[in-house]
Amino acid sequence: MGSMRVWIVAMALGLAACSSIQVERLRVGMSVNEVRDRAGSPSEERVRPDGGRTWYYVGGYTGWQTWRITFDPKGEATAVEPLLSVENIRASILPRRSLRDDVTTALGAPGQLQAYPGRREEVYSYRFRDRTLETIADVHIDQPTGYVKSVDIYRDPVYFSGGPD
Repeated sequence: MGSMRVWIVAMALGLAACSSIQVERLRVGMSVNEVRDRAGSPSEERVRPDGGRTWYYVGGYTGWQTWRITFDPKGEATAVEPLLSVENIRASILPRRSLRDDVTTALGAPGQLQAYPGRREEVYSYRFRDRTLETIADVHIDQPTGYVKSVDIYRDPVYFSGGPD
C-alpha cells in the first residue's frame, strides 16, 4: 500500500511539473526573468565557468521531454532545446568515452535511477516519445569509473504488446 501512495504522489508531481512547463512559449533572446515567468523555476540550474547558466526543465519518468535553456553571462537565452530523442542520445552518449556527468549534461536528470551493486553498475532511465513511439533509453554506467558502459534504446513495454501491428 505504501509503494502505491509513493507512485501516486510521483505521478501527481510529474504531471504538475509537466503542466507548468510551457516551453513552446520560450525563445532565444529572452531574459532569465522572462523564462522564469513563462516556465517557472527550473528543475536544475548549473552555473558554467564563463558565468552563463544552464537550466533544465525535467519532465521526469512520467513526462515525455526534458528541455535545456542556455543563458549567456548577461542572462539572455542563447538556446532552447529538447534533449530526449534517439538522435541526441546516440550522438551525445558514447560508451567507454562519456562519463556520468556527460549523461546528465546532455539529457538532464534521469527519470529513474537503479543501482546494481553486484554488477557494479547503475542505470539511468529516460522515458520519452520519439516521434510517435513511446521509448525508453537505459544508460548503463560503471560505478567505479563513472564511464558509460552501454546505451539501450527500446520501445516502452507499457505501450507495446509485441504483437502484430
